[in-house]
Amino acid sequence: MLPTLDRLLDRMVRDQLVADEGGMLSLTMLGKACGESPLRLESAMRLVELVRRMSPSDQNGLSLLAVLPADGTRFLLESARRIAEIVVPDPEKWSGTEVELRRLEEGLPEAGLVFSGRPLFLRRGEICGLLDAGVTSGEALATLSKCRLAVNCKNAPIAFRVGI
Repeated sequence: MLPTLDRLLDRMVRDQLVADEGGMLSLTMLGKACGESPLRLESAMRLVELVRRMSPSDQNGLSLLAVLPADGTRFLLESARRIAEIVVPDPEKWSGTEVELRRLEEGLPEAGLVFSGRPLFLRRGEICGLLDAGVTSGEALATLSKCRLAVNCKNAPIAFRVGI
C-alpha cells in the first residue's frame, strides 16, 4: 500500500494539487478545487492533466464537455470549469461553459437562449417554433402580429402570453 500511496502523492505534487514545502505537505488552490469537486480524485487529476495538454485553441467550454463523463455532465461542468481556470488562469477561455450549461439545462440551441427565462416564460417547444420560423431576437418577435406568430409557431396561445 505504501508504494501506491507514494506514487499517488508524487503525482499530486507533479500535478500541483499538493505543495511540498520543506517536508510539510499542503493542498494548493487547485488541490482544494479538486477535493471540493464532485469528481472522483482520479477523474479530477485526469482533468488537470488533460487541460494542461490541451492546445490553446482547444481550451474552451466545449472541450471541457468532451472530457467529462456522460452521466451528470451538467452537474460536473461548473466544477470542471473551476479546476480548468486554476490550471489555465484565463477566464476568457472558459467563459463558454455558462452558455453550454444553460443549453444543457434548457435543452435549447444557443440561439434559443435569448427567449428563455423571464419575462417571456416560453416553453421549449415554443422557443424552437420561433427559431424554426426564423425569429432569433426579441426585436424580431416584437414585430410579429398575433396572427403571424400563431401561424409561424403553430401555437396560438403564445401570442397572448408574450403580450403582442
